[in-house]
Amino acid sequence: MSDANNSDRDRDLDREPGNGDEKSSPDPATVRRSLPHAIIAVVAARYLCQIHRFYPGAIESNEGNQLFEELLSRLTFYFALGGLPVWPEYMPRPTLASPDAEQTLDWILNALLSWHPDWDDSRQGRDAQTAWLQKVVNDADGKCEPEVRRLSDRVIDIAVVDCRIPSPRDDASFQTPQRSLRMLMLYWHRCRTIVMNEVDAPIGARPHGLLDLIVNLKVRLTHYCDLLSSYDGIPEVKRTILDLLSSLIEGDFGDLSVAPDWTRTRVQQVENILQTLRLTVGGHDDDLTLPEQAFLTEVDRAVREYGVRLQREWDERLAAADRAGTLTTANSQGTETGESAASGKSAPSDAASSKGEPVDSCPACGGERTADDRGSLCRQCRTHKGKVAELWRAVLFHDACLKRGDTQNAERAWSRLRSLGWLTLRDAAQRVLNSTEEGEKLFDRIRGRLTTNADEWNELLDRPLGDLLPLVESSCETSAPAGDRDGDAGEPVEEDTGQLQYVTLDQCAALVGRTKDTLYRWLRKDPHAPEPDVEGGGGKHHEFLWSRIRPWLENKSGRRLPERFPVWPR
Repeated sequence: MSDANNSDRDRDLDREPGNGDEKSSPDPATVRRSLPHAIIAVVAARYLCQIHRFYPGAIESNEGNQLFEELLSRLTFYFALGGLPVWPEYMPRPTLASPDAEQTLDWILNALLSWHPDWDDSRQGRDAQTAWLQKVVNDADGKCEPEVRRLSDRVIDIAVVDCRIPSPRDDASFQTPQRSLRMLMLYWHRCRTIVMNEVDAPIGARPHGLLDLIVNLKVRLTHYCDLLSSYDGIPEVKRTILDLLSSLIEGDFGDLSVAPDWTRTRVQQVENILQTLRLTVGGHDDDLTLPEQAFLTEVDRAVREYGVRLQREWDERLAAADRAGTLTTANSQGTETGESAASGKSAPSDAASSKGEPVDSCPACGGERTADDRGSLCRQCRTHKGKVAELWRAVLFHDACLKRGDTQNAERAWSRLRSLGWLTLRDAAQRVLNSTEEGEKLFDRIRGRLTTNADEWNELLDRPLGDLLPLVESSCETSAPAGDRDGDAGEPVEEDTGQLQYVTLDQCAALVGRTKDTLYRWLRKDPHAPEPDVEGGGGKHHEFLWSRIRPWLENKSGRRLPERFPVWPR
């Protein structure tokens, strides 16, 4: 139908007060009071029309028809309440199965928007109009009555959960490579955000707070990867995405956070493959379906709110430690002031608290706290708070590896903890968290996971920080390495068990504090580098005899390494 006819109908809706009766024009104030309820009702009805058309089987026919009729009944009521025409003769009441139902609802929505106080005919550009419409709908959603919101929430829930892959009958346009790649990239960008947030988050939750959306994303990503499986790189993209999402679904968050460089490398690989494929396949700019838009909007909102909630919980934990430290400092200062008054000495003046000058002692470590330090703790202790989170992620990773029987990654976790100087971090956890009951419980859990030989480790854990620092520096120092410093190894050294000790580059990289890629470059450039003793392949890593690769690693890294590779205590 022409735009002129559409405009005539909109003007008729504006002019006629109700069901075609020739009466005075509707009262604008009365109409605008009904607008929020009517707008939400018609938007929800439009969603139902697209669900019925693009996602057959997502909702039972009887339930869909019932929801549609309830929404139209509410819409009719608010039209009559505002003095607007309900269903003129030329615009019959639509049904869910009628082919022009969505177009009819679009006309009604445009007529309603023309009554909005912020309506502006001069607004140019599709993006500007879409942004304004989204703002109007969001405002209306906060003002509509509970019954309309209940119906709308039910429709949105169906759109987000059940409408995953559009498959309209006799329409193959939704299966083209261009559209499939576009949807794959849109869903991957949300997946990437969730994964990288988990890498950087100070704390997490089990099960994951976004588990329902992650599982939904996994289904959508798998479908579009399968549609594009004939293109180079897509099978690898699928494996990587499923590995990353499986870590979140199964609760093995440590797989992502303990080796952040490894996670970022895999994310970058997926991004490179998709961008390269886009140059081959081409772009796709057609509109998304309303359920697709609803899902993407819901994911963006949930990810944003989940990140804020995690940060708030972490800040509350740190604030609890700060409050406990502030109380200790206040009591100490009160005692000192009383003693000064009794001895006739004056208290220190405010001039002594200038920027950079020591003002008091840190309640956690006893060191000096200056005016530059925010809160009650010194800068070092505040830094240690962040390190406690990194230590805890490493501990969770070790637990997950042992549960799966993955001894190789469990040993990598042990190497990671050593490279972090976990003894110092352990002591930091005790100092900044032991002033609260929650902190004591957290420290006990860390301690329980790090102590297998209780007598040996508990003795170390109870020592003060000053005594632990030399131990951290010398924790990897043993006797002089076998062989010379030019990378020539001596005879293989057997372990106490009588077995030779084999290591992977991942384990070596964690021990010397470098990345696996760095060690690969060293091996390629050094003609004297040792060859793998066990060739990898089929998903398995190359393995080296520790006694052969250790002298070469010492020469390259400038570190003294133990004769036996440090293995996580069992």
